[in-house]
Amino acid sequence: MSLSSTKNKKKLLLFIVLFIPLITISCSNNSKKITLFEDTEKVLLLEEGEITEAITTGEKLLDEGKLEEAKESFNKAIYLDKSNKDTYLRIKNKYLSANMLDEAYAIIRTAISNNVDIENMKLILQEISSKFEVINLSTSIYQYSSYSLPKSTNITILGEAKSIPITWNDEIVNTENLGSFKYEGFNEEYGRKVIMNITVLENIYDKQVGWLKDFYIDNGKLYIDLDLIELYLGKEEALREAIKDGKARINENGEYFLPDPVWIRNNSNNVVYKIYEQYLP
Repeated sequence: MSLSSTKNKKKLLLFIVLFIPLITISCSNNSKKITLFEDTEKVLLLEEGEITEAITTGEKLLDEGKLEEAKESFNKAIYLDKSNKDTYLRIKNKYLSANMLDEAYAIIRTAISNNVDIENMKLILQEISSKFEVINLSTSIYQYSSYSLPKSTNITILGEAKSIPITWNDEIVNTENLGSFKYEGFNEEYGRKVIMNITVLENIYDKQVGWLKDFYIDNGKLYIDLDLIELYLGKEEALREAIKDGKARINENGEYFLPDPVWIRNNSNNVVYKIYEQYLP
């Protein structure tokens, strides 16, 4: 709302308030009505002058690098008339000219909270938000594993470290397909767009040999306890490993040999494996 429209609305309101009691006054009281109207005009002009002065002072303070003092002066201008659209826009423009995007974004959010030209102010918010650097996050997960997108992320805003919540367009992460996938999120309070880049990796299983010693269920998860071994098959490979362990036999010619083409190395290290919940009935 412009200064002129604000002024007209206040004139109309004061006219309604003042006119009703004045219609009962005789013609001889015309001078009194004129006096009241002139006083009202002076009040309106004084208020408009205070708003302009507060904004101008804030702009000057901002140019001098006195950020907090400038904010106080801008807040005073808004306090004098919270419905004045031009006040918010002028302050916003000053912040943008100083490349103070967070402050400009906050001023327009204040206008919306004060029910000032909401639809247009939302468009301005989107425009400012598009100027912010996108927050890029990334992670790698394995195929068929479960993963939940983060509820928040850390960022520095106005020189202060903050943890800001994230609203995701799609919160369900599909890990069935291999490849790279992008998920988009947004923080409305600070106008930040968040991108999560997820790479789904193939599961590579390592073949190991051992004896099953035990299995049990704990908190809904199945565990197996294995006694792992190293198994080597084939005459040359088995003999080579047996020689490493100092267990190969020596024949009459002084040569190493094994009775059978197999060698088993057991380091007696038990390993417990967890089987994921989805594999349980």
